[in-house]
Amino acid sequence: MKYNININQLVLSESILDLADCAILDWIITMCGSKSYKIEQQRIDGMTWINYSQLLRDMPLLRIKSKGALTPRIKRIKEEGFIETDIKNGDRLFVRLTDKIDSLFLSTVHENERYRSPNKTVTVHETERIIILDKHNTKSEEIQSGVPDAFALFWSSYPKKELKKKAEDKWKAKKLDSKLPEILAFVEEAKKTDRWKKGFIKAPPVFLGNECWNDDLAGYNDKYNSRAKSIAVIN
Repeated sequence: MKYNININQLVLSESILDLADCAILDWIITMCGSKSYKIEQQRIDGMTWINYSQLLRDMPLLRIKSKGALTPRIKRIKEEGFIETDIKNGDRLFVRLTDKIDSLFLSTVHENERYRSPNKTVTVHETERIIILDKHNTKSEEIQSGVPDAFALFWSSYPKKELKKKAEDKWKAKKLDSKLPEILAFVEEAKKTDRWKKGFIKAPPVFLGNECWNDDLAGYNDKYNSRAKSIAVIN
């Protein structure tokens, strides 16, 4: 089994994280984005339980033998602003990803190559590096990727990672490249809403097929929905 870590080297160089920290962060990103029934059932208030034992089993190349050794690494990840943490159910650690996660996938290498929208500027980068850790190979392999296409940028930004092939087919069928700026702008704002923070996020093909980036984001927040229901009852 291989563990792939998408790392923006420019962002990493400005942080206190090392490669092992980034491997752990990548594992956390995977867990937070997982739609496994077991993982979903253990979430509390949109936060995901970090099972230290499972992490150590999944990441043998870290050569970390104790759960205690993970604590300072996760603390550094939190200090760098990539995650929020909380202790629930006694002594279990729960985490939630922050918006800073996007900086690991979208860089500012080339200032002239940008998709612009009224609300947000997203830069297309040429040189994102991918570190591949192979369980059966003691060496890390570093490869250089090319410029990602529009769908790849959408996929890296969208928090729900499932049905990728169907989503990509939908993207191509609807010819959404020209819509990338407004889609990304919507996704970034939607991440701040109550609905998305609780994990109520449509599957990517459904989001694209229904053109959900045109939704009114006010309706994604609990306060707005409660007020709307009250008005409906009064009327």
